Amino acid sequence: DEWAGQIDAARADVAAFANAVHDGGRGEEVRLVVNDERQAQIAAALVDPGVRILVQPLGDIWLRDTGPIIVGTGLKRRARNFRFNWWGEKFVMPGDQEVGAALAAESGLPVDEQDWVLEGGGIDVDGTGLCVTTEECLLNINRNPSLTRADIEELCEKVEARASDHTQDPLPCCVEEAAAAANEMKKLGQYIGSRYGGKHRRI
Repeated sequence: DEWAGQIDAARADVAAFANAVHDGGRGEEVRLVVNDERQAQIAAALVDPGVRILVQPLGDIWLRDTGPIIVGTGLKRRARNFRFNWWGEKFVMPGDQEVGAALAAESGLPVDEQDWVLEGGGIDVDGTGLCVTTEECLLNINRNPSLTRADIEELCEKVEARASDHTQDPLPCCVEEAAAAANEMKKLGQYIGSRYGGKHRRI
């Protein structure tokens, strides 16, 4: 139902992206999350051997929004696990509220639980410590109805204070490369939305 008969094409696209990022071991470490052992077997036939397959029940594919946000660099990296409420309870699917904590714990990084709603797709960062969001994302009545703008700003300052100091621990890549990677992820989201339509238009 979720993929309107296009699940095989979607699997192939996700696997191709995972393989491209992994690049035969020359690229990044890739962890591909699947719902169950059957999906793990299907994924194993599509991805390179070096791509790690994690079995963790989840509802939607958008881990950008449901998964933890990793901040900092090097030994200062931490996982921030924010609350998730199905995009303001628009698309309620089992597993989406639990997957963030599970993946944060699996990462082996220190985990900071955040008791307010924030989706990864609701912010944009440039790799230098600058983060941009909108009032619509965080102050909408279906996200954080009990918080004011001042509350959100205070919470963001507290989270920022816990993040790594890039002047002491430089980024592992140049700012231009970080910005380019963020732009490629945005293009991927646009592609998935345009190809599969419907509720997959998250951005």
